Amino acid sequence: MRTLYQTDFVAWADETAKLLRQHRFEEIDLDALVEEVEGLAKQDRKAMRSQLQRLLIHLLKWHYLPIDVPRTVPLAHREDFRRRLAAPKRELIGEKAAP
Repeated sequence: MRTLYQTDFVAWADETAKLLRQHRFEEIDLDALVEEVEGLAKQDRKAMRSQLQRLLIHLLKWHYLPIDVPRTVPLAHREDFRRRLAAPKRELIGEKAAP
């Protein structure tokens, strides 16, 4: 028999949130909930790893560029990079990211 989690993820998520708010924990599909929570954590770690790799590549390029090559990065790129790097970090330390 297929569960709501397997057939309609959005409906399962809505129902699970409702059950959590109502403290009806015994009715929650714990296996599916654990799977989703682990997936979120894995996704955040992967995003952080990707941003750190990107940062390292940029720092290495900047460090090893010949002196006569301009080392400036447009402000828009720096701000975008800072924003994208900061979001997963906030989530990893338990803060809610802004929508």
